[in-house]
Amino acid sequence: AYSKSKSALFDYDAIVLESQAKGTNALLDLSTNDIKMRGVEKFVLSDSQQVVIFPREGDLVVHKNRDIEFSGRINAGRFIAHVTNATFRYDDFRLDLPQVDSMFFYVTMFNDPEKEHIVYTPLYNLVGNIQIDEPGNHCGLKDTKDYPIFTSTQDCFVYYDRKDIYNGTYVRDRFFYTITPFVVKDMVDFKTDNLEFNGYLTSAGIFPVIKEPLKVQRDYSLGFEIETPRSGYPAYGGKGQYKEKIDLSNRGLRGEGTLSYLSATIQSKEMVFMPDSMMSTSDTFFVKEDATFPQICNSRCKQHWFPYEDSMRVVQLANGPQFKMFRNQALLTGYVTLRPAGANARGAVTIDEGTIESRHFALSPRLMDAQVSTFTLRSEIYRNIAFTAQNMGANQPQRARDGRKTGIAV
Repeated sequence: AYSKSKSALFDYDAIVLESQAKGTNALLDLSTNDIKMRGVEKFVLSDSQQVVIFPREGDLVVHKNRDIEFSGRINAGRFIAHVTNATFRYDDFRLDLPQVDSMFFYVTMFNDPEKEHIVYTPLYNLVGNIQIDEPGNHCGLKDTKDYPIFTSTQDCFVYYDRKDIYNGTYVRDRFFYTITPFVVKDMVDFKTDNLEFNGYLTSAGIFPVIKEPLKVQRDYSLGFEIETPRSGYPAYGGKGQYKEKIDLSNRGLRGEGTLSYLSATIQSKEMVFMPDSMMSTSDTFFVKEDATFPQICNSRCKQHWFPYEDSMRVVQLANGPQFKMFRNQALLTGYVTLRPAGANARGAVTIDEGTIESRHFALSPRLMDAQVSTFTLRSEIYRNIAFTAQNMGANQPQRARDGRKTGIAV
């Protein structure tokens, strides 16, 4: 039989278990006939399918009929799995994997298909098996297609809590992607664009559950890019409403679209949604005048929204445009804070030739009130300061609709 195997008439094995342990290499348990081996650095199950086992601490157990139990690392084609209590089934030529702690894999590079790149987002907590090849093809004499094949039999998970992703803000018990059972064929030579994992994102309440497959992104993480429904998604349990583009990757959960909060509308290509807050740099920022808020607008400015504190701070960029308030009657250098009860500001407000500086402006639809401020009046004729005063109260009503001032007290 051996000579026939060597002459390619019969299947044969390439499995060699070599111990490098000092002292006892193996122990035979007479009650079970199991052989416990030590010092096995690695062993090959299939060189043609590139399946290699690296036992943890070099330990493994050989059972009846050459089944092998081990924990450690499996290299299968472009996949690397860290496993506990795995079993190689000799007759089935299969690896049973009741506990895959994590799984990494490589893909061909987008700009150079001849090279490979690791995907930075591992899969966690898998259960499944790897069919190495057909049971009668241990030696790889037959040119079989699709092998090795990994089959996931239970939900597994992807997390985004790395420290280099906003200091680990996407904690895994609240923000995670659930991958439903899947199959990966040809773990050695699959196409990057064809690899996807079905499932759904649980985003710590930022948005409702999002059902969209994970794919390899340009930064070599797992994620997706979607467009919201036309009406958008409620954000943070309905504190706001967001619509247009959402993308998930190792850059975080990001948006390029329109956010509505209270009477404010923000359009931005640079939104970052985190479990407790949202940050953005807007292209346009606009607060519509209503019974609570005055009209406030700007173009490029920064927003930091704390939805569960019902507060949004909007800050002027360095050397950026000023806020226009009260239908362009007032210009603010500083920042604005929006809350359900109303708006306030801090900085310097210019109205005609006068500038009022204050640590706190209360802004209502037709009134701006500052309890402590510095007031400076400039002379257009002399192009200089005509009057200045400090530590005074200021009350600036908005102009009436016909252009007349309703009154002013300083």
